[in-house]
Amino acid sequence: MIFYQHLNEKDVGLVLKLRQIPSQLAISFTGVPFGVVEYLILEPGPLLEELSFRSLFAPVVIFMVCTGFIEELLFRGIIQHNATKYFSPARHTGILFTTTIFAVMHIGNLSPLDVVFVFLIGCFYAYIKEFTGSIIGVSISHGVTNVVLFLLMPLLWRV
Repeated sequence: MIFYQHLNEKDVGLVLKLRQIPSQLAISFTGVPFGVVEYLILEPGPLLEELSFRSLFAPVVIFMVCTGFIEELLFRGIIQHNATKYFSPARHTGILFTTTIFAVMHIGNLSPLDVVFVFLIGCFYAYIKEFTGSIIGVSISHGVTNVVLFLLMPLLWRV
């Protein structure tokens, strides 16, 4: 999609300036409270039987790459770039359009509260990408959110 649309790294937010590293790290850590809150909303059952490096390694990589990086590249990188360009100069409309699609994807969780929460997180991620030009921090945050939500909290909360 990136190739066929003639988009570059900057268009989709695959950039990280040296001076942005501290703020992108801070953004990354927002995944922890986001994951805890979403766990309290959804209360999913455990996907793992134990917390160990061996049991966590593959699922963490999958969550970080698939839900973190790939979803953020798709939503904040490609869709948001095109939507804000299309709705320009009303860039906020493009952001709300992208965030709404992102939130609607979560209807399958059967929780209206979760859809609202995901919409708010999506707005946060969208504006971070808009202001920083980077999806690095939000990609990590998104992956961490799902690691906390699906892997850590179900085991830690029951103890």
